[in-house]
Amino acid sequence: MHGYLLDTNIVVYWFDARRPQHECVVRHIQELPEATPLMISAITLGEIEFGLQVSKVSTPEQEASQEELRAFIDTNLPMVLDVTKATRVYYGLLRASVFEKYAPNAKRRSGLRPEQLIDPVTSQELSI
Repeated sequence: MHGYLLDTNIVVYWFDARRPQHECVVRHIQELPEATPLMISAITLGEIEFGLQVSKVSTPEQEASQEELRAFIDTNLPMVLDVTKATRVYYGLLRASVFEKYAPNAKRRSGLRPEQLIDPVTSQELSI
């Protein structure tokens, strides 16, 4: 099955119109063929819920926004991929391919993680 597995950032950008990336994400999703499955992993759901749980909710509006995000996910991403023993293989392949694509040759050393990579054009962290 082909489709898109959305990560935490993309889900938040899709949901939150205040984010500068919102319009770009919405446009890409709208341009997908109608039958294209959009999926989310159980881990990403956990990351989002963790963020909601630890955020300081002090107003009814903030609480309502959190509930809106949960409803948005339930409505727009009903396909949840579970973590299984086989997940480790795909996780390793994906993470290695990201590292190989974005790591400069000088950075490809033992112990370096993709999260430590910097975009050579913008000098910003890749946020992987």
